Amino acid sequence: MPDGTVHTFGDNAKPVNWSIRSEQAINRIARDWEFEHGRTYMEGGWEADPGELRNMLGLLRTNFAARPSSKRANCLLSAWQHVNSIRRSYRHIAHHYDTDESIFRLFLDSEMYYSCAFFNSPGDSIEQAQQNKAAIIARKLLLKPDMTVLDIGCGWGSLAFHLVTHHSVNVTGITLSNEQLRVAQEEARRRGISDRCRFLLVDYREHEARYDRIVSVSMLEHVGVDNFGTYFSRINTMLAEDGVALVHTMANKSVPQPTNPWITRCIFPGGRIPAVSETAAGIEKEPPDAHRPGSLAHAICLDPAPVAGALPGPSRGDPGHQG
Repeated sequence: MPDGTVHTFGDNAKPVNWSIRSEQAINRIARDWEFEHGRTYMEGGWEADPGELRNMLGLLRTNFAARPSSKRANCLLSAWQHVNSIRRSYRHIAHHYDTDESIFRLFLDSEMYYSCAFFNSPGDSIEQAQQNKAAIIARKLLLKPDMTVLDIGCGWGSLAFHLVTHHSVNVTGITLSNEQLRVAQEEARRRGISDRCRFLLVDYREHEARYDRIVSVSMLEHVGVDNFGTYFSRINTMLAEDGVALVHTMANKSVPQPTNPWITRCIFPGGRIPAVSETAAGIEKEPPDAHRPGSLAHAICLDPAPVAGALPGPSRGDPGHQG
């Protein structure tokens, strides 16, 4: 505590130390822990021992109950948090992804994949695990040379580079981040594949073209549940008649609930890990031909949140096409 006193609570878990630096911080956390816990940490109001932050957060989350609220209140809050018009989507993405690339390079793999990896074995490096993931995605897409591929939410271009290099396809990647666009375009030129790999600053609702394959990895979390119908409709419209689409997302296995307010304010404005039921409902809003053989409904991959684990699919020995 700020005055130097030490308090011990419980005896059934591995002990962790939570050092409170200011009385104001603990008062704010007690008043609204869902928002103030993260906010006061950013301000230096408390700290954990080196390497113990994750354990401490896990312990605290099991002891802090969520603020009680009605189902109606949750629905209203969720709707307010995730009104993702085109204009707001540009602003939301810029808030997170227009941070200088050097920050992301501190914790991402060398190719800068910013989504779940697939570890075939405990000894896989993060680089290998991300290549495993890319190979699974490519296999599910049933790619052939010279096919056209749309990558919605292409990030810094990592998946696009893999598909072009290993499968000789033509990829268009779209993003709402100027920084991601810059990095992806520069890297495509450096690798000498800019003739097969182009990147555009455009929202999926603004883009007009037709593709043999469409892929979107961990971008659905930015769409907003109210826009799921539009999102899947746009994929259906841009997909060739005999095309294949793969949409990967993290998923909340519990009932739908609003995003933590600190994450909404400081990390991912407009972001939401959808419940499985919400994702299914978004697909069901599509017209009947959306479910034609080989279309988008044949490859929806869900990662249970909050675990950042492997890309779901068949067994490790056979990560083949699903559908």
